Amino acid sequence: MCAVVFKSGAINFGRKQMKIKKNYYEPEMGQAIFGNPMGFYECPEFVGALLKYLLEEIERVYWNVNQKEWDKNEDPKIKGIEFNSYYWGDNEEEGEKPNFKFKSVEIRWYKYVGRGMSLNKEMSEKQWRQWFDKCLKVIRKADKK
Repeated sequence: MCAVVFKSGAINFGRKQMKIKKNYYEPEMGQAIFGNPMGFYECPEFVGALLKYLLEEIERVYWNVNQKEWDKNEDPKIKGIEFNSYYWGDNEEEGEKPNFKFKSVEIRWYKYVGRGMSLNKEMSEKQWRQWFDKCLKVIRKADKK
């Protein structure tokens, strides 16, 4: 099935058309043509900032546990968190994986964190704060092992 998304917010599924909420994600041309799959919703700037802090905390914990720097191209192996750097290869299965996943939230980016960021779901600011606090707790728990 092919879907066409218009700037007006309408999605056309052949003969059926539906109106979607604000904040749908509109990729840059290179990402749309050559990039990996993306989420349906645009990532607000504050969520990008939360993610950057989480990645800094993962880096700190990774050092404490492994006594070496995390190069961000490998999974930090923190239970409950899925991390995949941007995939440059041809294996479609690898390219389908989200860059960052915690619980039911998937965050994707184009080439590097902060560029072309999209989400699989919309949440309120309060829900994002709750998600962030839970994620941070999981990361810090990995530091205590």
